[in-house]
Amino acid sequence: MSESTNVQAGTSAGSTSLGGLAQAALITAAMTSAINLGAANIALVEIGRAMDASSYDLTLIGACASVGMGSAVLYFGRLSQSIGRARVIQIGLVLSIVLSVASAAAPGPYWLAATRLGIGFCCALVYPSTLAVIAADTSGAARNRAIGRWFGFSIGAAALGPAVGGLLLSAYWWGAAFLVSLPVAMLALLFSIQLPRSAGEDHAPVDHLDGVGLMMGVLLLSGVLSSGGTSSHPVLVALAFAAAATILFFAVRRQAVGPHPLFDFRVARRPTFWPAATAGSVTVGSMLAAFFVGQQYMQHTLDYTTAMAGLAILPTGLAILVVSPRAAKAQASRGTRSMLLLGIAIVMLGLTSMLMWAPERGYLPVGLTYLALGVAVGIVGPTVSRALMASVSGEEIAMGSATSDLQACIGGALLIPIFGSTLATAYQHAFETGILAAAPESIANLSMETLAASRASLTGAETAAARLSLAPDAPHLQIASQAFVAAVHWSIGAGLVALAVCAALVALVTPDRRTQRSLEAIYSAGRA
Repeated sequence: MSESTNVQAGTSAGSTSLGGLAQAALITAAMTSAINLGAANIALVEIGRAMDASSYDLTLIGACASVGMGSAVLYFGRLSQSIGRARVIQIGLVLSIVLSVASAAAPGPYWLAATRLGIGFCCALVYPSTLAVIAADTSGAARNRAIGRWFGFSIGAAALGPAVGGLLLSAYWWGAAFLVSLPVAMLALLFSIQLPRSAGEDHAPVDHLDGVGLMMGVLLLSGVLSSGGTSSHPVLVALAFAAAATILFFAVRRQAVGPHPLFDFRVARRPTFWPAATAGSVTVGSMLAAFFVGQQYMQHTLDYTTAMAGLAILPTGLAILVVSPRAAKAQASRGTRSMLLLGIAIVMLGLTSMLMWAPERGYLPVGLTYLALGVAVGIVGPTVSRALMASVSGEEIAMGSATSDLQACIGGALLIPIFGSTLATAYQHAFETGILAAAPESIANLSMETLAASRASLTGAETAAARLSLAPDAPHLQIASQAFVAAVHWSIGAGLVALAVCAALVALVTPDRRTQRSLEAIYSAGRA
């Protein structure tokens, strides 16, 4: 019996054709990308102090990996279907090792942002290919179990990585946070020799022009969102937004008429597909954005060390590991809509509990936030992945797997800049309001340079105070601290609004369980 016949027989019986080492390669490769995506969060405060970075710089550094992945995941996912998924995974792993070392040695914020953008491109090479191999070589219950493990370990690693990074930062410099993924990446490379040479590739031509166009459009749009109201060049921001809108318009239009589209909008319009993808984007993006804001809040306002801040988010990773396999099973009986609404409600609870963070309240609200985020993403992630893969036929697997990755990284690429720009804009406004309301004699001795640094970020205010040997209760530091807390609350409010809109969309558009099953049977058979 031929190898292809063996695969068909195995998958038709609901078993998997992937060996244990091949599955380990896919999981560790996905874990590498997950760790790399969130590596900067734990180190942002230390990076800000070492590089004298502004709030805009920190938002850029925190968002660039997600932006890079979000901009390239469709293009690279389609590329892997053409040239071979195992080869693309190996290329992505090698490049991620090189760029992780380059990130750790970055001399300035823009160099670091550039290497983080490259890491995002590496994640776009690896992530969609790992899920596509699982989808191509498994089916039935085996596929559900494999997706549950893949999601649980990869997203769990995104939460557990900062804990290890925080411990390293307590003994070494900020660059150590970017080296956490190296052992996992090397292990994935070792296991990757066991990956199947063929995993459903069609070797069809790739529309490189449209792929590059989509990348440029998303990069420009995310840059505009990151700048928010903090840019000193509003005309350039407006031009960048116009350029992004124009590029994306023509790229999307080309998708509808081109012979080899990267994204089939006929599939995307399916009611079992796009609401799930949207819910996944907003939910996972909210978790990543909460990590971005929360790490800074813990270290600035709660006076956590980097080790404490890293360990504080352990409940997220543990909850994802425990919940995600069970969520994959629960979806079969409860349906996609119920699971998505439950997950969105829990992540809203987690964000709301962030409003209660304060030094005098201890760890309880912090732990509740991260536990809720983990439970929510553990519910939503496998639910979305399973819904997307059940909404496509065999020929559409690449798009389903790429969209499964896209919904997570686009969420990070959009929500981290939204949270970050809201944080930066609200901070600057609150700081200026505080300075105007302060007693003149309390700030009379501050130079314009100190005020400018303090207006840029709370880290700038702390660095300026340390340079001048000012007391911790210096007036401008108190104003900056109060402005930062107010800004965090504004950013959380923006996230809650996005989640409320998403919940209404899911409730109104996602089909009920019976309709969902009927539609999935039609789509998976390739009859729509």
